[in-house]
Amino acid sequence: MKIKRLISGIALLLLFTSSHGQTTISTIGKLQDINAVPVAGATVLLFKNVDSTLLMTSITDAAGKYEFKNIPSGRYYLSITAVGFREYNSATINFNDLELPLIILEKKSENLKEVTISSKKPLIEVKADKTVFNVEASINATGSDAFELLRKSPGVQVDNNDNISLKGKTGVRLYVDGKMVQLDNKELAAYLKSINSNDMEAIEMISNPSAKYDASGNAGIINIKLKKNKKFGTNGSITTGFVQGKSPKGNAAINLNYRDKKINI
Repeated sequence: MKIKRLISGIALLLLFTSSHGQTTISTIGKLQDINAVPVAGATVLLFKNVDSTLLMTSITDAAGKYEFKNIPSGRYYLSITAVGFREYNSATINFNDLELPLIILEKKSENLKEVTISSKKPLIEVKADKTVFNVEASINATGSDAFELLRKSPGVQVDNNDNISLKGKTGVRLYVDGKMVQLDNKELAAYLKSINSNDMEAIEMISNPSAKYDASGNAGIINIKLKKNKKFGTNGSITTGFVQGKSPKGNAAINLNYRDKKINI
């Protein structure tokens, strides 16, 4: 009996340790200026501290609040930009709390001695009808695929079963260059993983679609815009996997794509 209790205790301890190592957390924060006025429409970027990899993005609402969901345990830092304010970079953050400390942004100086005009797309654009993640403007997008970049897009969440939600709503419709992609979750995930970041221009998150889109569903639309200089011809990818347990198990998948000026299959 004592041996059985000891084994049960060890099993519970291992289970707790395993689950504790995979802890995730959701957290909220708030931005204000020096006059305690909320800063809306600011871009909040969450980077991994170890290698400065972009993990997630968020946009502050009218109350100056931003949110990050299901963050893996680790060390991070924030980079915040807003029109009319100085860029803010935080110290290292350990997400142990559900709410981050209030951040005060400083306004840019209005005394200009010299004006230099330059054109550069921001990483995140908030427009009247949509939020745009400009993939071309992100160094961290290099070497990624469309599925991975969706996880980093503001308001987008992807669960362990590859279900995509937008601002907490499931049933999101996915478009590529304005054309709906009708696939199940696994097929859609495989398709998105086949789209290289180098071929992407932007990801548009549309919470309230206009009449030009299919009227079915109300969860919103994600539209992936590919670069104009699209690659024509035939390309594809093959993936295989092998698992050894009580008995060996294998899986394989193949993705082929043909594109010319008129059709894409």
